[in-house]
Amino acid sequence: MKKSYANILKAVLAIFIVSYLLMQIYNSLYNPFTTETATHYSTFDGVQLTGLSIRSETVLSNSAQGVQSFSVESGRRVAKDAVVVNLYNDTATAANAARLREVEEQLNTLKSLQTAGTSADLVTVETQITDAYTALLDSASGHRFVSVSTLSDKLLTLLNRRVVAVGQSADLAGRIASLESEKASLEASGLRASGSVVTDTSGYFILEVDGYESLLTPEGIDRLTPEGIANLAPVEETTGTESPIGKIVGDYAWYIACVATTEEAAKFTEGSALTLRTELSSMPELPVTVERINKSADGKQAVVIFRCKYMSGELAAIRTQPVTAVLNAYD
Repeated sequence: MKKSYANILKAVLAIFIVSYLLMQIYNSLYNPFTTETATHYSTFDGVQLTGLSIRSETVLSNSAQGVQSFSVESGRRVAKDAVVVNLYNDTATAANAARLREVEEQLNTLKSLQTAGTSADLVTVETQITDAYTALLDSASGHRFVSVSTLSDKLLTLLNRRVVAVGQSADLAGRIASLESEKASLEASGLRASGSVVTDTSGYFILEVDGYESLLTPEGIDRLTPEGIANLAPVEETTGTESPIGKIVGDYAWYIACVATTEEAAKFTEGSALTLRTELSSMPELPVTVERINKSADGKQAVVIFRCKYMSGELAAIRTQPVTAVLNAYD
């Protein structure tokens, strides 16, 4: 009887095990639920416009004789009374002065790397290198050459930091010594300037003068209309014997004027804050405020004028750019 009972118990146990295995196989082959990978997306409602930059711009001119050598790169911020151009008696001296500035910049970079040592986070540096390289390609393809120079310097510095981070900076001291020697030689050659051009205000130095500096001013936004923008024509900034060598763009509040249809303009309200999306690497998003909406005489168009407090060398060099005014954003 005990043997029969044991056999029955074994049979029940075997059936249970087989049933369990069959259920597992069935569940692995048949799943009534479909799973998908969820991806987070952001979208927005916006109006695509063309922005016209209106800034406080001071044109720099020079009437003195001599070979010009710029001491500041276009797109760099300068203080009041800063020297932006030195004048030299001959081309060779001007070239040596330019080379001296390059050597001094390289020395500053290398010495900062030497001070930093090997404490840099390699992963962080490599991420920054990728970002800087991408931004450099974007600026070059978009012909935004002011930002190309700045981004190139940034990329070079990051590449040098990577060299330090991986412990390959054995020749850093030797490179610094070589540059110090070249610097001393250049300084001994006699680089006295015969004249200079000095700024009378602070801001961003921009090499290009486009002729709209005196036409598009913050003081004139109240009178700016679609007809006025359509009839804009650049003026010659040369005065007598003086010729323009660049300009200083103020880095305080400035404006972006956009011609829009009446329907598009109706989506904006004076005083409201929103974001303008741009194609610029330095400022992909600009926080702005709707300053004014000036309608055309026939009522078919309007100029929507945005006020912005953010500035960069790249923004200072651009007169017109495509922008998208973000009305509503969704996650």
